[in-house]
Amino acid sequence: MFAQINTPAIVSDIIDGEAVILNLLTGNYYSLEGAGAEIWDLLVRGLAISEVAETLAGRYGLSIGEIEPAIQGLMSELEAEELVSQVEVLDRDANSAFIMSDVAKPNPGLVFETPKLVKYTDLQDLLLLDPIHEVGPDGWPIAIQKQ
Repeated sequence: MFAQINTPAIVSDIIDGEAVILNLLTGNYYSLEGAGAEIWDLLVRGLAISEVAETLAGRYGLSIGEIEPAIQGLMSELEAEELVSQVEVLDRDANSAFIMSDVAKPNPGLVFETPKLVKYTDLQDLLLLDPIHEVGPDGWPIAIQKQ
């Protein structure tokens, strides 16, 4: 099973170990730190959810059974916020095996913490009025009223 990022409505970037995710349709933005940012990065790179679990288990020196519940919990949150959709097949980059081996190197200093998706709505009105969204014939900043 794969998690497909719901592009083009969802844009993201990893900045200093934090995944910043923006939903252009709702104006909500999200933050994932630590293992959450790593999970998001691996999903964006096209790894299957099972490969993400395997990669993080290797990186944190834990069993897949210890990692999977945290990943499934995060996946549920990401789906509820319509940031990702689970799909059976995803067009994959030929480098996914390399990505797994590179990221899965054990790092004894790392401590795995259950990822938490933090949602922000404080800029929602401003983001929805941004010129990247559809506007009426009067132009920006008058947003089109959805019916």
